[in-house]
Amino acid sequence: MTPASQPAAEPPESTDRGASPKSCVQYSRLIWVLSLFLVGVGAKFWLIGGFGTQLPFWDHWDEARYVFRPFFDGELKFIDLFRPHNESRFLFTRLYDLGIMLLNGQWDSQLLILISATIHTATLAMFGWWMLRLLGKGQSVMLWLALTAALALPFAWENTLGGFHSSFYFMVVFSLLTFWLLTQHRAGSWKWCCGTAAAIFGLFTMASGLLASGAVFALTAIKVLKNRNDWKKHVPTLAICVIVGVAGMLLKVTVRHHEVLKAHSVMDFVISLGKSLAWPWIVLPPLAVMNVAAPALLMWRYYRSKETKSPAEEMTLMLFFWVLLQSAASAYARGADGAHPQWRYMDSNSLIMAVNVLSLGLLAERYLPQSGRWKWFGPVTQAAWGLFMAAGLALLCQRAWTIDIPEREFYFQCHLRYTRAFMATDDVTVFDGKPKTQIPFYEGDPYAPVPKHQGDELAKLLRHTQIREVLPTIVRDPLKVLPASATNQSFVPRGFSLGRNEPLTERSWGSYTGQGVAATGRFESARIRRSRLPYLEVSVAGDLGASGLSLELVELATDKRTTVKPPEAAGQKWVSCYVKAPAGDFKIVAVDESTSAWFAFKEPREVSRGTMWSIWLMKAGPWLFFAGIALFLCNCGVCMSGRKPSSGLNNAPKRE
Repeated sequence: MTPASQPAAEPPESTDRGASPKSCVQYSRLIWVLSLFLVGVGAKFWLIGGFGTQLPFWDHWDEARYVFRPFFDGELKFIDLFRPHNESRFLFTRLYDLGIMLLNGQWDSQLLILISATIHTATLAMFGWWMLRLLGKGQSVMLWLALTAALALPFAWENTLGGFHSSFYFMVVFSLLTFWLLTQHRAGSWKWCCGTAAAIFGLFTMASGLLASGAVFALTAIKVLKNRNDWKKHVPTLAICVIVGVAGMLLKVTVRHHEVLKAHSVMDFVISLGKSLAWPWIVLPPLAVMNVAAPALLMWRYYRSKETKSPAEEMTLMLFFWVLLQSAASAYARGADGAHPQWRYMDSNSLIMAVNVLSLGLLAERYLPQSGRWKWFGPVTQAAWGLFMAAGLALLCQRAWTIDIPEREFYFQCHLRYTRAFMATDDVTVFDGKPKTQIPFYEGDPYAPVPKHQGDELAKLLRHTQIREVLPTIVRDPLKVLPASATNQSFVPRGFSLGRNEPLTERSWGSYTGQGVAATGRFESARIRRSRLPYLEVSVAGDLGASGLSLELVELATDKRTTVKPPEAAGQKWVSCYVKAPAGDFKIVAVDESTSAWFAFKEPREVSRGTMWSIWLMKAGPWLFFAGIALFLCNCGVCMSGRKPSSGLNNAPKRE
């Protein structure tokens, strides 16, 4: 019998094409993983480019309060990084945010979420690659579709667009490492010790990070029941799981104003749990049976089999236990009135798709006959379950796309407007009288009445000199522009004609003098200090790019000129232009020699190198997405054009 611990043997193939069958299989898997990665990051970058923001959002400002400000003041201690935030201790998120901010020279939430999106996509792509090694080719298409849906569809938009939500992704990383390292390696080996470390690290991602150890404990208990003679070798793993679980419970803190969110009765808990397990049909808890039937049956068949090591089944079951425990934790902590799961928990819920694809494939190919009516069991059940998932995903994504994502974008715009107003005026009353959802950060209980001066804590952070210097481009202080000649009337303050009102706090110069009249002439600014960061953003409106209109940055020491050109016709809106910052002090020279056209420009804002990379990556999102789709289709075509491959599982002996 082929050992279950090894990937199923690939069928022999002809080598007359110049490459060995093993090499062809490896290349096929590599292309499979690459296509999955490209589709995942492409979709996430695309979404971030359309709806993301550089500005920290709500709880993310706590990083400035408890990490950045003490760090800049020389008061940050390592133990401070373990400080609880609500019920969790975000050690890795704080290290991540601090490290990226220092490397980038700017605190840019958009850069953080792009890197987090890459981490999440790479994690699931590597998980898919590992499972494909264990399964063979038979489940490659369905597994690719399930993982692609988990990565590319916008149901988990709250994590994708939230700079503070990297903790969810770190939890997935450490959970999958815990599954693999603790259960697939001998207790006491160095890999097993790494698994122990991963389990401990998971405690400092989210409060529910301890549930990875719970999933390992559940699987290990089944393994003990399967073969009671080997119980001693599982004792170290069980002990580690118990220790980590207890430590996680002790680290958890109680948040008074979150008590109202907890399930208040057994019925609340059961309904909320059913909604999570029924995902994506989150309003129909009875449909949970559709998601738990296959993995439950796989668990029974695994328990009854005589195999001592079945890594494919074990990884699948641990992922199922983890999703089950995550759903139970969510139902308990956020299940008031039988509430459905929030968007930020759906990255965890969505892994039920991979669980079902793997469970159905394993049941069909390892535990059922491959002849007669059973031959069609796998394809038919997977197709039926896939249609069930697709319908639910369509409804869920429609809700996210048409209601919740636009609502969050509205909040982003409000935060930008009020923060810029404060930065220009230093008047904390700009935050007064606004709903809590419309200001970037507020102090205290979110369910309490709105305080009179709700922006006081945010104002303290924005007034901190060093925090002010690392603020993202969209709200940082611009480089001040003043005309070199007081008599220059060619370009006047707020000399533009826009399709909407422009806040008075935004300083700009333009050649539009009103009533359809465009002035002609030349504007030259006074000396502008050199940029601390390597790039500049200059927002322009009007007809810049047309004949007779020009805008240049002129380095004073060398007379080197940098031309500012908009990537598209601006017209009656502002368009951001990004240019390399002059090496030294410089001036702005604007020329309008056209009697029928005009243009305006705002004071330049500094841009870090990492922020520029994030802008380029967001523009590349659609290209990466479609490149991944094309790569996957080409891989499928190559596989189908050659000799029909066996799944690898079909040739393996059936489990008893």
